Amino acid sequence: MSNDPRRIFQIDGINGGVLNIAERPNDPFVLFVISIDGTEAQIKLSEEDFDSITSMKYTLRFGKEAQEHPALKAVI
Repeated sequence: MSNDPRRIFQIDGINGGVLNIAERPNDPFVLFVISIDGTEAQIKLSEEDFDSITSMKYTLRFGKEAQEHPALKAVI
């Protein structure tokens, strides 16, 4: 492991979930850690994979029902 200072970005999700993104300047990867209710998943991405994911663009298309009922709804 490197002694370089690491940076961690934490994003709090719904229902207690947490996303942590960690990187060190001299490591060739970024680590994503997703935690919820004591369960954790880790995803290690290379710089190339991380760049590919962060450059993705999405177009959302809503069906007829969503257009007829534009109010936001919570799913629990």
